[in-house]
Amino acid sequence: MPDGTATSNLYRPKLATILAEGYGLADLRRDAAAGLTVAVLALPLSMAIAVASGVSPERGLYTAIVGGFVVSALVVTSFVTWLAHALRRRDRELAHLREQFTRNEGILALATHAASVAHELNTPLATLTLLLEQQHEQYEHDANALVDIELMRTLVNACRDRVRELAAPATGMGGHSRDIAAELERVIERWRLLRPEVQLERRCELAAAPRCALDAGIGHLLQALLNNAADASARDGSTRVDLELKVSDSWLFGVVRDYGRGFDHDASPLPGTLFRTTKPDGLGVGLALSHATVERLGGALAMEAAQGQGVQVRFSLPLAA
Repeated sequence: MPDGTATSNLYRPKLATILAEGYGLADLRRDAAAGLTVAVLALPLSMAIAVASGVSPERGLYTAIVGGFVVSALVVTSFVTWLAHALRRRDRELAHLREQFTRNEGILALATHAASVAHELNTPLATLTLLLEQQHEQYEHDANALVDIELMRTLVNACRDRVRELAAPATGMGGHSRDIAAELERVIERWRLLRPEVQLERRCELAAAPRCALDAGIGHLLQALLNNAADASARDGSTRVDLELKVSDSWLFGVVRDYGRGFDHDASPLPGTLFRTTKPDGLGVGLALSHATVERLGGALAMEAAQGQGVQVRFSLPLAA
């Protein structure tokens, strides 16, 4: 069965196809000769049909002329209407491509800056690691101090791992086939380490997950959505965030819900532009990068009002087999 694109070409006006291929003076002469030939044959035929119908020949002639103009007007009107729709569709596509290009340029600049910052952070992180080891030796008999030192060491190690991931291949976390369920669990646990105040309610069905390389963008997407949900809940005095993950037919389906105030009707729910945010301390990067990740992987992302309170974000992403 032909796809939609092939089928739509069957209903495309012939005039549009001819104009797209090029129309010259020689084509006009041939079409004019063909039109005269049709007129020479059609006019006597219309007069003969009128006589056979019991009316005068001139009435058949009038009918043929008027009918020809009416049919021509309908054809021209239909073509102009189709052309107007095509131009509007092209303008929308161009606007969308311009927005994508602007966003991708911003992402590229942001990635370049992130690589530079990661290189600069390597030295202070190593210094902090040495200082924490010294503090651990100095306060090895102070239980309360050791708890704080271990927490700081864990956070420093998490930051160091994130910096190292910037140099990892973009095709996947490590580039080798791994247990998707374990990789997603690692991403969630790392996020919980950075946001210990959040009460995360999870419901995961990952038994059907294939063994493959998990794209690094999926982990970043999940953490960005969880951060946004946690911030939205915190602004309304709640610490709860719900997460649902399910794998079916090599696709990852997820829902992230917050318990905040809901939609801001003055702002787009899914911004595709970098550095545009409604949060007082936000950078305007999380949702835009999430949207770009979903587009790159060929998935879908949607935001809707949750039942009762808050907003839930649904996403679906293909997992590379």
